[in-house]
Amino acid sequence: MKFILHSLLALSCAFTQLNAHDPASDMAFAAKRFLQSLDAETKKKAHFVFKHKERENWHFFPGP
Repeated sequence: MKFILHSLLALSCAFTQLNAHDPASDMAFAAKRFLQSLDAETKKKAHFVFKHKERENWHFFPGP
């Protein structure tokens, strides 16, 4: 009897898809909410169209 229960448990775990969150969707949702929170003047400074040259002008220098 234990063997059958263990087998069924193993099979149910094998065929069950784990539902983790999608980081890309979370980031896109956060970015949209951020842009919605800005007024028109601030949004011009924070938002560029995808093909804009300024999109590639960034850097990150970690601190000491």
